[in-house]
Amino acid sequence: KNEIASGYKTGLSTPLFSPTGGMKISANDLARYMMMHMNYGKDPVSGKRIISKKSSKLMQTPVIETSPGETYGMALRQSSKLIPGEIMIGHTGSAYGLYSAMFFEPKKGFGIVMMT
Repeated sequence: KNEIASGYKTGLSTPLFSPTGGMKISANDLARYMMMHMNYGKDPVSGKRIISKKSSKLMQTPVIETSPGETYGMALRQSSKLIPGEIMIGHTGSAYGLYSAMFFEPKKGFGIVMMT
């Protein structure tokens, strides 16, 4: 609770539990979530398995091409448009004037988390 920003009201344009604005997470926790996917299901701090390696890889597997250089899978998408020569895996989100992005390259071991 000590990390919750005060003075803000929940938006009314979408239900509380919805894909748009439904996730409440700090930048540190989103980075940890990203690193869990980079480690194919293992927590980067404790080493504890959070989801199976198979599930993590399945989430990172493209299912449909949404546009040239862009594919989407199970909650995660792949893009070759963010960094020249790299295929990045991740997700973006926005709600109520706030924006976030999480993208990573698990084989090379780097990623980025951005929140505004």
